[in-house]
Amino acid sequence: MKYFYILLCALISFQITLGQNTNIQVVSELKVETRDNVSTVIAKAFNKTDVYYSLRYVFSVVTFDENYKSSKVSLEEFLKSDEVSQKTLQDFINSNDTSKYTSKESTEDYFNLDPYQSKDLIKTSINTAIENKIIVLLLVYDEEDNILARNRIVFNEKNGENIGKKEEPIPKDGIEISGLVVEETLTKNGKDFYDKFYFLYNYNSVNGDKVVVIDEMFTFRTRTKIIVKIDDEEIFSFFGSSNDEYIDEMAKISVQKVYKYFENKKKEKTYITQY
Repeated sequence: MKYFYILLCALISFQITLGQNTNIQVVSELKVETRDNVSTVIAKAFNKTDVYYSLRYVFSVVTFDENYKSSKVSLEEFLKSDEVSQKTLQDFINSNDTSKYTSKESTEDYFNLDPYQSKDLIKTSINTAIENKIIVLLLVYDEEDNILARNRIVFNEKNGENIGKKEEPIPKDGIEISGLVVEETLTKNGKDFYDKFYFLYNYNSVNGDKVVVIDEMFTFRTRTKIIVKIDDEEIFSFFGSSNDEYIDEMAKISVQKVYKYFENKKKEKTYITQY
């Protein structure tokens, strides 16, 4: 019995340690939109590096029985039972799993992420009108089956853990200016670039804490130069064009440059604080 308890604690400790090294290179996200007791959950993954990744995700929705017992309570009852000497750890896990779930759905698939790319993985709808506890879990694995990212949300948690709606931090001055992009273009080509940049900026959830300005200036005759700026600092620039594929590529590169700018600023603040 003592060995059984030590082994279970070791497994729990291993899971906690593993979770500390996730959501660093690749970040997982679960976005929730709720209307009329139906929550739509969108699972996303975002590559925070300049490295190409081949990945696999596992998306699970677990609905618990209304009267399910926690693992701790189940374990205590298991250890006190008369038949404990005849049961193994796997017996406990199997019986615990079958008794507390009313349903367990899981989907997995392979996908790729380009540098600084965000991608929608899967979308599902959940009926939150029922009183059962529901856990939505997203795990992202690399090619060697190491967990790179994980995220979860909980619905109908009786002890107040319900994370169906995330709380946003309140700015110290009470003014929220994050995620703003200002257009100062002169031509249709500049406006087309702004529209595509703005879409990718929001789709990738960059949400920088400074205003991004899309500027445009004439160079030779009717040719223009489009400039992406933050605090009057040029982040990226290129010559305007009416070619859609070219504008798409410039918008993608610009968002990557802007994201790296904000990430570097965060690292600088962290370094200064630690110093």
